[in-house]
Amino acid sequence: MAGKDQYRFATTISSAAGPTGEVSVMGQAIYVGGPASGTGSVGVGLADGSDHVFKNVPAGTLLPVAHNQIHGATHATYPTTAKDIISLH
Repeated sequence: MAGKDQYRFATTISSAAGPTGEVSVMGQAIYVGGPASGTGSVGVGLADGSDHVFKNVPAGTLLPVAHNQIHGATHATYPTTAKDIISLH
């Protein structure tokens, strides 16, 4: 269970428009606020250099994954289509 001080900082990655380019940010979790209806994908880069995409992520989800990059909607292999994303660290 997470302690009250697990995340001390938050960095807004995108608004309702979603991320358009690559965003370099070190974080321990990703909060996905949208889309308001349906689901979206979150493309991430990890510290080991690998890339992954979380598909069908519903609004209000917290993804507890350490990351150093959030891919934009135009990424060829791991695009992010989710909206209102916040990196927690």
